Amino acid sequence: MRLIVFSNVSLRKDSTSLYFIRAFQKLLGESNVCHIESLSDLQALQGGEADHYIKIDDGQSWQTWNPKLHPSTYYVIDSHIETDWRLKTAKEGQFDNIFVAQKEGLSLPWHTENKWWVPVGAELDSHFVGARPKKYDVCFIGNFHSGYREARIEYVHELFKAFPSFYFSSNSRFFKELAEKHAQTRIVFNKSLNGDINMRFFEGICSGSALLTDRNVNLAELGFRDGLDYIGYDSIEEMKEKATFYLKHEDLRERIASDGMQFVHDNHTYDHRAKQILEHCMITGAKQNG
Repeated sequence: MRLIVFSNVSLRKDSTSLYFIRAFQKLLGESNVCHIESLSDLQALQGGEADHYIKIDDGQSWQTWNPKLHPSTYYVIDSHIETDWRLKTAKEGQFDNIFVAQKEGLSLPWHTENKWWVPVGAELDSHFVGARPKKYDVCFIGNFHSGYREARIEYVHELFKAFPSFYFSSNSRFFKELAEKHAQTRIVFNKSLNGDINMRFFEGICSGSALLTDRNVNLAELGFRDGLDYIGYDSIEEMKEKATFYLKHEDLRERIASDGMQFVHDNHTYDHRAKQILEHCMITGAKQNG
């Protein structure tokens, strides 16, 4: 199976696209996966150059699609924010398949019934460095989206005040550097934007440190167990209470960290996600040809 994957990765070194491309290459072989970043190169394609064409959401609304290319797939990462232009891109692009990283995105008015929930994940080569001596109690590495930043800023601020042994960075940390900081921390902190299950959720657990995160109703469907694979909270008060408790009880914290890490390694990497997408693509492709 030969793929052409379209996504502009110039804005982010840790683009989800790169993780997927590397996973597709593992499954299909490097020579069978072609990555295109230029819209002009995409528009020059006539169809027939590949067995399947995939657009991976790069957050850039001007990067549209070539509707002549089929069978085609659109993987929509931020289906929980800025949905209007993504719906427009999908409809005008005449995609055969839609995959959303957030389950709630399935309820959006996509133009096709071929739609599935496939979350983001972790990449072991990038997000796991093994055990490290603990230097910090709490760590948060991330940014603050302009439309949904208030709650995240408030939670990070309150946690920082309560636990001064806190590593914080709003500047980008990528791959092994990110994983090192996570591994050096007793508790990796996460606060979603508009209720998403984000990259940090999987990357933090993958590192082997305990993850403290706001609860999401869809986590159980993915097999995650609150208090066993991660530490959940619903309020600032509960967040601080849980952090205090698990910083005092190392044995419980490290058990959660170890069990969660193994579960992500075994079930929630981009290799697993790429396999899911390809399986669906082959089924729908066979129906179209059959």
